[in-house]
Amino acid sequence: MKKIFICAAFFYTALCFSQGNFRINNYQVIWENVYEKPDRSEAEILASIQSEILAYNPINVTLTDHAISFKIDDDKINLNKLGRKAMSTPMQCSRNFDYTVLIDVKDNKYKVTIMNLAIDDKASNGMLSGTFEDQMTKKAGTQFRTGSGVVDALNLFSQYLKEKYSFTGNYTDNSKW
Repeated sequence: MKKIFICAAFFYTALCFSQGNFRINNYQVIWENVYEKPDRSEAEILASIQSEILAYNPINVTLTDHAISFKIDDDKINLNKLGRKAMSTPMQCSRNFDYTVLIDVKDNKYKVTIMNLAIDDKASNGMLSGTFEDQMTKKAGTQFRTGSGVVDALNLFSQYLKEKYSFTGNYTDNSKW
């Protein structure tokens, strides 16, 4: 009985408190991750990222001295690459989604911020479409939902975005930004 209680407590905390790199800021769901490229200067990192994002078909690319921002439409998680099947994943993860990307560069590091996430479900004539905040948060956008499907979806999105925007950089602690 004691083992069952300990296992239940472990799974409950894992499901309720694991949102990957997602956080809520001013009622908006934001994903952030910091990567490190110790052998490159800021200009080299920006040039490398600028050439690599062209494969993503970015829209409205804006460049500044230390940042790049752009919009991505109709992105989709490659579930097979993550070792998942469509039937065993939350619906949000098998749909197309749109988002805005902001990449800041400083001190041989770059921070990727994903915002304005929206699920775009063309297969159901938009019936399952909506903002990420509507589908992943509760209490007027102030808390993440704690259901296992939502937690699984957040973890899959986080894993996908972490790999997509690594640009051969090493993951580092977000607090080091």
